[in-house]
Amino acid sequence: MERLEGKHVVAAVTTFVGIVYILCVALIALAPVASLNVANLWVHGLDLTAIAKTPTWSDAILGFITIIIATVLASALFVKVWNLFARRENT
Repeated sequence: MERLEGKHVVAAVTTFVGIVYILCVALIALAPVASLNVANLWVHGLDLTAIAKTPTWSDAILGFITIIIATVLASALFVKVWNLFARRENT
């Protein structure tokens, strides 16, 4: 098992999540009902319409900042764990 380069993995995963988040914000802004209906399909057994709210731009910006921070931390942890297992396998 090859070791991962932390900076590359963190940058790639964070960029991907950031793009998906921006697309999601755009879809909710352009088609809120359709977006909510699709989201309801993904969370089996929950009715998101009961808790849905109209997001503000400050919600979107703060959400973007926090998801980027969480993604950096989670992907960095993933790399550390992966490399720990890779090192054990290679010894």
